[in-house]
Amino acid sequence: MDKEISNQAWRQKILSKFEKLASDSKEQKGNFMGYRITVLEGVFSPFDFPSTAICVENLPEIVGPDVESFLEIGAGCGVNTLAVALNSGNLNFLCTDINPKAVANTNLNLANHNLPQKCILSDVFDEVNPDLKYQVIFWNPPFNNVFAKSDIASDMLLKAGFDPDYAALRKFFEQVKSRLTVNGKVILCTSRVVGDLLLIKLIAKQNGFKEPKILAEQVNQGMDLCLVEFKL
Repeated sequence: MDKEISNQAWRQKILSKFEKLASDSKEQKGNFMGYRITVLEGVFSPFDFPSTAICVENLPEIVGPDVESFLEIGAGCGVNTLAVALNSGNLNFLCTDINPKAVANTNLNLANHNLPQKCILSDVFDEVNPDLKYQVIFWNPPFNNVFAKSDIASDMLLKAGFDPDYAALRKFFEQVKSRLTVNGKVILCTSRVVGDLLLIKLIAKQNGFKEPKILAEQVNQGMDLCLVEFKL
């Protein structure tokens, strides 16, 4: 019961934040951890939510200069891929997002840094060429899995924060195996406070993945964030 009350309180807190963001949503421009970016209206903003910081800080080193292929699901404004691409060698990358505004936003930021505009509109892997394989597939997925589907069906901002019953994450793990190179890996960002790491591990295990490895952790705005590596 206490956990249920706690979840309800957190859900309301997150809802209030998303509602404020939706009502005040406007274009933002600035320097995010050393990267000059624009965040368009209606796109999940790293300036407003803490989870992007651990990704931008750690992903370039985790991916490393020798990785040749990188796919990001749910790119948002594109700053994660931007950080990886600008700190890599000859990287072949692709980004996706379910939000058309986010696709345009990512391509804008990539173009502003003289990188190829390679973000496409896709629900997870639906529009990704099935013949292509990637050494690293990254996603900073919605952490919250306790929301009614009807509440987020037409709200792209809510979809960035809520994934009822982890339906999208389940779809991701069911399909990602065929998109990885031999010895390829999945990296997810999640939170021990807001997300359900035990359930994520179970979903991964059900789809053939080994026990995951925590690559980085960070407490930001009360959220215990972590980057998690999954391998087959």
